Order: sequence, then C-alpha cells, then structure tokens
Amino acid sequence: VSYKWVHPDEEAIHNSNGVAAKISFSPIEYFAIEGGYDYASFKTEDMSTRANNWTYGGLGYFPIGCSNNFHGLGRVGGISEHEKISGVGDSTVNGVYAGGGLRYLLDNDAELEGNITYSHVEEDTANWDYEVAGLYPIIDKLAVKASAAINDNKDIALAGGLRYSF
Repeated sequence: VSYKWVHPDEEAIHNSNGVAAKISFSPIEYFAIEGGYDYASFKTEDMSTRANNWTYGGLGYFPIGCSNNFHGLGRVGGISEHEKISGVGDSTVNGVYAGGGLRYLLDNDAELEGNITYSHVEEDTANWDYEVAGLYPIIDKLAVKASAAINDNKDIALAGGLRYSF
C-alpha cells in the first residue's frame, strides 16, 4: 500500500495525490499473478477528475548470472481505467501493458528495482513509464518502499508505502 504524488507536465493540471495497492501470489517458482488498484484526483481551474485504475496480469522473474540475487523481470497484463470528470461524466477504457526490469536483492533482504513499462489504452493513449524503487525491511516480513517514476509525457510520480510479505 502506497501514498502517491504526481506532478503532471501540464501547467493547467495541478499536482495529484492518491493511493496505490498491489497484491501478488506466486503459485510456482519464477512466476506470480499480480493485481493492483490506483486512485488519483486531478484538478484544473474549472474541473476535477477522479481516476480509478485496476491492473491484472502475470510476472515472470528469473535469475541472471551465477547469483540468485540478481533477477530479470517480465510483466504482461490488462488495465481498466475509470474516470469521473466533473461537468462531463464518467468514462471507462481498457487496455494492456507489458514491461521488463531488473531486481537486485541485497544481503539484508533489501531490494533495488528498475522497470520500463509500455501501456496502451484505447486507440490513442499509449505511455512508456520508467521507474526505480527500493525496499528496506523494518521488521520481519514488513518493508518500507519508495519509488520514483517518469513517463514519456514527463509526468513525475513519487510514492512511499509499506510491503507485507506472507
């Protein structure tokens, strides 16, 4: 679960606040099923938008080199975006995403991760997202997570939260 702050690269849109949650389950080694929810609220001078985004998909991860601490990552899945725009109404669009990344597991269970993701929603909305993240354990099975991301529209997102592993 994370708190998320977004700075859109458009003067008319104010900075956004929101929350994000993600869950994953690994039924077999090197594969996980994952799902996520993201809420954000955007405002301009004359309207506001509330966005609810759902993601669902699969993640494959595999060791690189001789060490089991360095992994390649591959993701594919679907996206469902629902927006409520004041004075305009509701809209729902669906799409897909695919991406890859690298993860390094440090000796004390801390993690560093970098990801590149391509998402395509409807016919004219496609984005490349670039993200770096770090996790640091604070107690058994609970870690603090921080991430920074930028997309090809130059929107910047910062997030901080907790991850619980069971």
